[in-house]
Amino acid sequence: MRSQPAAPRGSLHSRLPSTTPDDVMQPIGVHRRRQVCWSKGPPSSRLLPNMTEDAVSDEIEESTTFRDVSRCFVEALRRSMRVASEDEDGALDALSQTQLAERAGMGRSTLAKYLGGRSDETPANPDLDIICRLADSVGVPPAILLMRPQDWASLGSGMLTFQQAMRDSTFTALAAELQGMDSTTSQRVAEAALRIGRLLNTVEDERDAKVSQEVRDFRHATKMSISTTAASIPFRIDGVTTSHLPALLTVCSILGTTNARLTQ
Repeated sequence: MRSQPAAPRGSLHSRLPSTTPDDVMQPIGVHRRRQVCWSKGPPSSRLLPNMTEDAVSDEIEESTTFRDVSRCFVEALRRSMRVASEDEDGALDALSQTQLAERAGMGRSTLAKYLGGRSDETPANPDLDIICRLADSVGVPPAILLMRPQDWASLGSGMLTFQQAMRDSTFTALAAELQGMDSTTSQRVAEAALRIGRLLNTVEDERDAKVSQEVRDFRHATKMSISTTAASIPFRIDGVTTSHLPALLTVCSILGTTNARLTQ
């Protein structure tokens, strides 16, 4: 497995507290995708009859991201169920599958289909309606049920990075400027995220001839992932305001390194 670029010495991110996991900044998604893709030879060498490169790409995606998220959905739902009820004394207690099915308004057999635990079973693939109903039934935001371990690690790392960065005068000046933004279009927010990333050194020069092509490709993928992640934030909707910008864009700058997708 090829190593990925580390945060440069002296960067705000590199000065995180020692309690931060060493691998938080590693682009886990890229590692796994590339490893799976090449473990049995290049895609072109494994094409089945009438199977295009795009079809191989779809196959790779299903075997990595889809399966990871499916597994995490089942595990997160099961963990939530362990404390989603109360006993007679008001202490946290487990919610049974029968109780969850009743809360979610679905049959017990339907729920069982999404809670299967055998590795040889078809991965759970609930539609959006089912995800929302189950999330409401255990009292969590729907997105929480779909988060992978690396997403949680990136979220925690982003929070620690922001806490550390707020001690830096350059960062606080930029944070104050961003909180006063008069426009939160997708373009403006993405550009703001890249400014945060450059300050934290999660966004680096993708045309630097001193580094390998692989590093340049990864830097470009990271930049694009940070941009698209930041642009998805629904500012000025249901309480999300520019006062949240510095913290949210810091988290986006870390998530971008995890979810950066290299074009094969």
